[in-house]
Amino acid sequence: MLAEVKYFIIVVMTLIVLLQSCKETHSPTEPNPEDLGYFRSVYFLNADTGWVVGKFGLILKTTDGGMSWNPQYSGTSNYLRSIHFIDDKIAWAVGWFGTILMTTNGGLEWNHQTSGIPSNLYSTFFINDKAGWAVGGNGVILRTIDGGNNWLIQIYHTTPWFQSVCFLNPDTGWVVGGNPDGKDGIILRTDDGGASWDSYNIFTNSMTSVYFTNDDTGWIVGYAGIIYKTTDGGASWHEQTSNTIYTLLSVYFIDSQTGWAVGEVGEILKTTNGGINWITQESGIKWNLGCVYFYDDQIGWAVGYKSHILKTSDGGTNWMKLHSE
Repeated sequence: MLAEVKYFIIVVMTLIVLLQSCKETHSPTEPNPEDLGYFRSVYFLNADTGWVVGKFGLILKTTDGGMSWNPQYSGTSNYLRSIHFIDDKIAWAVGWFGTILMTTNGGLEWNHQTSGIPSNLYSTFFINDKAGWAVGGNGVILRTIDGGNNWLIQIYHTTPWFQSVCFLNPDTGWVVGGNPDGKDGIILRTDDGGASWDSYNIFTNSMTSVYFTNDDTGWIVGYAGIIYKTTDGGASWHEQTSNTIYTLLSVYFIDSQTGWAVGEVGEILKTTNGGINWITQESGIKWNLGCVYFYDDQIGWAVGYKSHILKTSDGGTNWMKLHSE
């Protein structure tokens, strides 16, 4: 009997070890989708109408500035990472396992598009109702010129994982990313819609978000609180002082002077002088914030872990919690 008990204990302990070894690890940019609630992207058309996306294919819409949210049926249970609207009707959302969704009626219906790849997609950006891009894991860059009816693979199976994409027009755009371990950041630029991409610099830490206000001026943020600015379209980059060690996951500017960055443990930073100085704003939470978006210099939103949706009506001096678990 004693031998049987010992054998049972050994079997149980072995199973525990095996289960622990099989658990997937996730970087700050890639939280475990089994965790309760993680909104990863927010987009507003005006001060009232906006959307957030996140875990298990969740899409929420508000028409009152975020005071109330209504779910929209996405038709997928895959983790959605990015959403982009070009008007009040037409939008795309992308996510894990090559998921691409499109709506032509403001989200009343979301239709699946074929990406042609199994890799996770982390960011999408559209210039108009035809031209758009999606980027993601395994170094994939996709482009469409027909609204997503057909997606063309521009780059695939490269070492860097691409986390963010930003375009100014159908020709000029940037993509940033790095290795999954948070190292070897990279930024690419195209001047022909993605037919060719030039690597402008490689950084020590991985980049998570890019935003340009014009052809010359842009910012990138990433691991360990890094912020870089360019004034020559990305040919050279100059580090700015963020005064944080936490990974920054999203950056957004409303003009060449005023912008925000958000990241781990509820970090929110603001600049009003193009990044010469970044000032910490009090978010009121300690959970990761994955995306920030501003309608003007006063009204903005930040979303993140534990289903948090924050809003400010005074440029970030005060942040109000609209939604959380």
